[in-house]
Amino acid sequence: MINTEVIIFITAVYLAIMFVIAFRVDSRDHGQFSRFKPLIYTLSLAVYCTSWTFYGAVGTAATSGWNFFTIYLGPIIVFTLFFPFIRKVIAIAKRNKTTSIADFLATRYGKSRSLAALVTLIAFIGTLPYIALQIKAISSSFDLITGAEMIVEPRFHFDTAIFLTIILAIFSILFGARTIDVSQHHKGLIYAISFESLVKLFSFLVIAFMAYQLIVEASEIRPDAFSIRHLLWSPFESLSLTPKFFTTLLLSAGAIFLLPRQFHVMAVEASGSEEMSSWGLPIYLLLFSVAVVPIAAAGLMIIGSGQNADLYVLLLPMSQDNYLLSVLAYLGGFAAATGMVIVATLALSTMVSNDLIVPVLVRFFRSDSEQQMYRSLLIIRRATILLILLLAYLFYAVGGTERSLQSIGLVSFAAAIQFLPSFLGSVYWYRGHKNGAIAGLLIGMSIWFYSLLLPTLSGQSWMPEFYIELLNNSESLFNPQALFGYAMSDSLTHAVFWSLLFNTLLYIFISLRSHHKVVDRLQAAVYIDQGESFNQPEKDYPFQVGDLFELCSRFTGEARSREYFSRFGYQIDRSYSKKNSQ
Repeated sequence: MINTEVIIFITAVYLAIMFVIAFRVDSRDHGQFSRFKPLIYTLSLAVYCTSWTFYGAVGTAATSGWNFFTIYLGPIIVFTLFFPFIRKVIAIAKRNKTTSIADFLATRYGKSRSLAALVTLIAFIGTLPYIALQIKAISSSFDLITGAEMIVEPRFHFDTAIFLTIILAIFSILFGARTIDVSQHHKGLIYAISFESLVKLFSFLVIAFMAYQLIVEASEIRPDAFSIRHLLWSPFESLSLTPKFFTTLLLSAGAIFLLPRQFHVMAVEASGSEEMSSWGLPIYLLLFSVAVVPIAAAGLMIIGSGQNADLYVLLLPMSQDNYLLSVLAYLGGFAAATGMVIVATLALSTMVSNDLIVPVLVRFFRSDSEQQMYRSLLIIRRATILLILLLAYLFYAVGGTERSLQSIGLVSFAAAIQFLPSFLGSVYWYRGHKNGAIAGLLIGMSIWFYSLLLPTLSGQSWMPEFYIELLNNSESLFNPQALFGYAMSDSLTHAVFWSLLFNTLLYIFISLRSHHKVVDRLQAAVYIDQGESFNQPEKDYPFQVGDLFELCSRFTGEARSREYFSRFGYQIDRSYSKKNSQ
């Protein structure tokens, strides 16, 4: 065990280094770092590797063998085989000055405020379990390395978590909410996140090398009984291609561009240096996945299955009384968690303030002072970051993180995958409509909430009795884990299948039944970049006066356009413009 004050001091020094990196980059001419842009961009994408990847992948490998590889394989496939799609999304985002995934989808579907608000709410709800996962990982590793969980009552564990939550909130505000100019690139933050990506990769590889050395030493003691190959690959003797394997593969492939933080670093912070990531990110993920093998094998050999396999990365150096490597493992996990939390809270606070709070302020609380409005918005953004982290802590505290790190992460991935039908439709299908996107997202998230999130919390005393009865009633058509009487091999595949099925069907059906206004066709052409929507027969798209007014108002303003139209005898009432802004 290491003294608590020492770990706190090391953590503070590490955070100070992060802040110095961000401050120096922001205070200097960005041209000085231009030659590093491709590398920095690629490393920033590795914010995908959170504490789940750092700790949880080893735990999954120790218990489920090769199934751990799916969380790496999905992004590798996307960036190696489908990079033209990534390049197209980035180009669209830069052309439209996109600030978030909510802004990206809302702009495509007729600049719909209601869709932006819905996407923001989904991202907010879906990200909370993921941030709670980071809180669990950091607090567990802190308690383990300091011995806090062994020498004090269990309630101190919550004290550790809330303390770390407040620290994360402070640094998230310092890194991501110093200004409210969402069009400004957070170059300092991106460089700091890139530094964190190097720290977690270096620490993980060092622990993997130590684990390999332990395996070699064990084989030398009994060479007749144990070979290096046997010890190293014993947890991975078989590969079971179960439905959950492919479900997790799909979720991880979607997460690399659908998670709010991933979209932020991939598209919003992109600066024209993306090509290196098509091979750089896969190499980074492959290095991580290769390093998992010796750590999981050595953990099973030395620590055993009786301990929490998610913490093998930290338990291995501690079992050898290697304090230096123990601290390095702790810092690697801390870097993995803090990077995710900072970028996720930045992305979410931007979405919440832009798509939920600002529209209300503009409509009901008009201020004559621009400076006063700026201060108010800055306070709102900072308060949003604090609220996000406190709610994530609440999810952690009420028992939402009692399962493994992988299980918690997949709940958030399943929420993010609900964006997939409308996201793909936004860049490839002209007929996609905001009504279809909204309907699909609502039904998909409803099934996710009912069939995946609530069962995760079913062990809590506050869960309604009727829901517990439904869970236990295998014959009910409304059993959350056997909808319509059809049970699958695992609850994750069940929830993802039904939510995506109804999401996609409703998106397509309602989009085809909806009336497409001129702004819908314009935005479809901008995103899909083919212009085919204007080559359709005129009878399919009859222009109306309201369409022309809507187009003109985007250039001259609503009030002036209404005045012009009234001169020619056309009275455009306010209800029309309000209706079409929804």
